[in-house]
Amino acid sequence: MERIDNIDTYIEKSRLMENTSAGGSEAYHFGDVVLVKYIMSAKYGRAREDEEKVKESANKKNSMGVRTPKHLMIKRVREDDLDVCYVLQECAKGRNFRFYCDNSDSELQLLMQARLLNAPQQHCEKFIQDVCALFHSGIELKPKNIYYDEDRENGGFTIIDLLDASEEELDANSLKDVYELQNMVQSIANFTTISSYNKTALEVERQISKKYQLRMKQRIFESMEKVLPGFEKHKRWLLRSLDDTTREFFKENGLLCEDLSLNEEEYQQFDSMVKKIVDDSIQKVESGRYQFWQIDANEIRIDLDCWCLQKSYLYHRENKIKRADFTGEYADYDYCRASENALEDKVKKSFFEKLMEVSENSTNENLLQARADLIEYQQEQQRRKEKRKTI
Repeated sequence: MERIDNIDTYIEKSRLMENTSAGGSEAYHFGDVVLVKYIMSAKYGRAREDEEKVKESANKKNSMGVRTPKHLMIKRVREDDLDVCYVLQECAKGRNFRFYCDNSDSELQLLMQARLLNAPQQHCEKFIQDVCALFHSGIELKPKNIYYDEDRENGGFTIIDLLDASEEELDANSLKDVYELQNMVQSIANFTTISSYNKTALEVERQISKKYQLRMKQRIFESMEKVLPGFEKHKRWLLRSLDDTTREFFKENGLLCEDLSLNEEEYQQFDSMVKKIVDDSIQKVESGRYQFWQIDANEIRIDLDCWCLQKSYLYHRENKIKRADFTGEYADYDYCRASENALEDKVKKSFFEKLMEVSENSTNENLLQARADLIEYQQEQQRRKEKRKTI
């Protein structure tokens, strides 16, 4: 279709067209360009508030070779009580990734997994490079936001729907960033596996699908190892973070050939990361952005996971939780959960002690309130403990 230089023409034409979005906001395809319609109730503000900045950032990334569509034109209008942001952008090459996912036909799903496994390794490596480049651009790696072109020479993955205009890239020196990257890109393997909700799939098909998933995970891990500078310093932490089945598959296929017990250097790193979590928690309270209960209920647990410390504690010499003490169908889960709880309790104790220390002579109202909340919390815990003794 001939390219039109006026976005108004596309908007008018779209009113008579069928929505061809793969999910989410409305989209209307015109050959090599697509008009996306973002809608928001006007009483809540502007649809896609920062879209003009996103356009500039996306085009800069695109010019650098990142596979994200070039944004061409934007127009904002009011339609009744709706604020509407129209964005005209280039179409992503290939098929939307939903094409490869969640087929109710399990035989077809296996064929899709096999097609992806047959893709050139450079497609996977370029995908990881692009995710690194867009790491802080508000990407959500859901199937609807990924396109895949199977052309072996010029194809690959394209990422759409950037939500943020940040041009900051992934910090390859940060274990936290690299671990988050791993979780993001492994979604390619997870989305294409035969769903547990597929009640018609045969057990043999499920087993084959699982093996394909593990092979794809290994390809992704090996691609990360090749693409990211300094990956070796993160590798053992990332391997510990994997589930037992994936880690065992890596071991069987030559990717894991070592004992993952913490060495002395890693014990020092472990302690350093725990200290940072405690110090960051104090700063969160001091700034007023978080209250004591939020740190206690969520933030420490989330941070421990973000730094791969929960799974690594399974290999820690101070961990007194023993796998042999757990039996039954969910023994592995119960063992891991008990270990995670033990570490969380240990770090919380350090946070409590630090909070009491820094707040003792402080005039910061946020710290003083957190100190009062902590004292009340400890008193309540003591009351409950005494009550249990009387029962």
